[in-house]
Amino acid sequence: MLDYPEGAACTTVITPWSLSETLDPLAPGTYSIMVTLYGDPSVAPVPTAFCSFTVARAEGWWWPPTSCKVEPVDATSSDETTITLGGDWPNSCVPNVAQITTDGNTVNFDVVLDYPAGADCPAVITPWSLSATLGPPLTPDTYSVTATLYGDPTVEPAPNSVCSFTVKPANPIAQNRYIAMEVSATESEQTAIEVTLAMLHHTCSPGSWNVLDPCLSDAYCRGGVCQTPFAEFEGQKRYVNAIQMCRGGTEDGRGMCESQDDCDDRGLGGTCEQMHTCQGGTEPGGNACIDQAACDVRMHPVTMIPRGGTCLPSITCEDSETRDTTFACAVLGCQPEYRDWVTELGGRTLFATGPEIMPGASRYEITLVPASCMGNEASCAETLPLLTVGTPRWGDVEDHVGVSTLDLVHMVDRMMELGGTILKPAAQFQPQQVNPLNPMDVRDLALAVDAVKFFPYPYKTLTPCE
Repeated sequence: MLDYPEGAACTTVITPWSLSETLDPLAPGTYSIMVTLYGDPSVAPVPTAFCSFTVARAEGWWWPPTSCKVEPVDATSSDETTITLGGDWPNSCVPNVAQITTDGNTVNFDVVLDYPAGADCPAVITPWSLSATLGPPLTPDTYSVTATLYGDPTVEPAPNSVCSFTVKPANPIAQNRYIAMEVSATESEQTAIEVTLAMLHHTCSPGSWNVLDPCLSDAYCRGGVCQTPFAEFEGQKRYVNAIQMCRGGTEDGRGMCESQDDCDDRGLGGTCEQMHTCQGGTEPGGNACIDQAACDVRMHPVTMIPRGGTCLPSITCEDSETRDTTFACAVLGCQPEYRDWVTELGGRTLFATGPEIMPGASRYEITLVPASCMGNEASCAETLPLLTVGTPRWGDVEDHVGVSTLDLVHMVDRMMELGGTILKPAAQFQPQQVNPLNPMDVRDLALAVDAVKFFPYPYKTLTPCE
C-alpha cells in the first residue's frame, strides 16, 4: 500500500523496497501468496499470484491429539461422560487402545499403540479417534483432560493438556412449593447459595384457551398472552438460609408415660410425673424460632413453666412423624447466609422453600457465592452458576407430566404415612410461607383436590426485600 500525503515529493528514481509481515503458525500444506497494490492510480487493485511456499509437518506433528469431544455437552453428576480424542497419524497403525482414569479434577486419557513387532504400517496419513467413558458419579466441577501416548518410540510418554469440561449437578425434581438442589464442590468452604427469581408462575391471560395452564411463551396460549402476576419480582434475588429451631430446654409434655421406663425408652430423658407425661429431658427440636427471645418466652402448656432452649440454625427436618426419616431443609431469605453447605449436607439433596417458590412454569437460577464476595454479592464476578430448576404444574406431586387423580392417591398415602410414599416437600401445599417443620395435614390434601379440579394457585401476593 502506498500511503503518502497528497502532493508528496516523490523523485522519479528506481528505488528498492521491501515489506514484512509475520503469520501465526500454519498447518502443514502448500500456500499461495496473492499480492494487491493499493494507492497507485496507474495500477488497478487486483489480486495477483506472486509465489507459493510449503509448510512441512514438524517432528512429532501427530501428537498431541488435535480434537477432543466430550459428550453429553451439558454433563451432570448423574451422566456417563464419554471423551473422544482424535487427529491424523503418520501411518496406518493408528492408536487402538484407550485407558481412562481420574485424579481429582484431572481426567487422564492414555492412548496406546498396541501392535505386534514388525507390523506392516504403510506411511500414509490416516485419521484416528478413540473414545472412553467415565461412569457416574463425577462430582460437579471443572475437569481438565490430559492425554499421554504409549507405544511410539519417537514420542516420550508425557501428559498433554487437550481440553476441559464442566460437570453440573444433576437437576433434582422440584416440587410445587420447594426447589431442590445438590451442592457439592472439590473443596469445602464457606459459601452462600443465591436464588434468582427468573420466571414466576406464568399463566395465559383471560380469553385464551386455558387460563389456568402455565405457559412459557405466547405460543402456549394459542393466541393469548403469557403473563405473570409477579412480574416486578422477576430478576430479584433471594438466599438460602438455615431454619432457626429451639433446641433443648424442657420437653413439652406430649410424651405420655406409665412408668419411668417409658420416658427412658423415648431416648430424650426426663421424668415420668405430673399427669403421667415425660417432663424435662431434651426436646427434639421441632419448634421454629426467630431469635433467642422466641425460645425464652415459650411456655409449657400444662405447668406454664418456661421451656427455655437455645435458638440454633438447622438444615435437617423430620420427613415423617412415625418413621425415623429426615430431609435437608432450608428457607429463602433476603440476606445471604455463608455456611459450609457442602460439609453440612454431606451429599444430601437440599429442599428450599419460601413464598417465592411457586408452581406452574416458575424458574429459578441457583448460584454458588464464595465468601470472597461477602458484602459485594450483587457485582461479584467470582460466583459459580450451579443449576436452573423449574417447578411442575400446581398439584403435580409425582411424575411431573400432568395433574391427575394419581397425584391424590400419592397425597392420601402420604397422610397415612405408608412406606415408599412421596417426601414431605412434595406434599406440603400450604400456607404461603411453608414451614418445613410442620407435618402434612388435611388442608394440604384439600388444596391437592382443588388442583386436580384445575382451580388456580391460591396465593396472589409477594413481599419484596427491603
